Amino acid sequence: MGQTNQKATTKRFDDVLFHIAPKKIAVLGGVTAPAGAAGSLTVEVRRAARQIALLNAALWSALPGTVAARMTVEYADGSRAATDFVMGQTTASWLDDAPALRAPTAWKAQSPAGTPLALRVTRWDNPHPQRVIARLRFEPVDAETGWALAGLTLLH
Repeated sequence: MGQTNQKATTKRFDDVLFHIAPKKIAVLGGVTAPAGAAGSLTVEVRRAARQIALLNAALWSALPGTVAARMTVEYADGSRAATDFVMGQTTASWLDDAPALRAPTAWKAQSPAGTPLALRVTRWDNPHPQRVIARLRFEPVDAETGWALAGLTLLH
């Protein structure tokens, strides 16, 4: 039986082009995360960027203000910057198409059961755009919310 070589597709979400790998979504979480969810994710970057756009969603609903996940930016010079994905502000549940203050809904669909599904684009403005970003580290914060990253794009 032969293997099918599936390539990443390019899709535009909230005016940002993302290269989306087939069936590749990083899921981070704690006690309520599905089997196979990671405790953290590290993405090697090795480039400078003015902004990072992240196609994301929390796995479950949580109170507004709950921190679902954290991204730590590690620069090549050893310095760091961090940002939180906050429910209702910079992320929201994928099972809810309600707006998040600073993360517009970029993709909507319905599950086979007819419930709404949504992904949001969160943009992180780099306070040091001239510095090379060595890597991005993602970690879940709230053990019951979980978080998923479907794509990221560096904007120059």
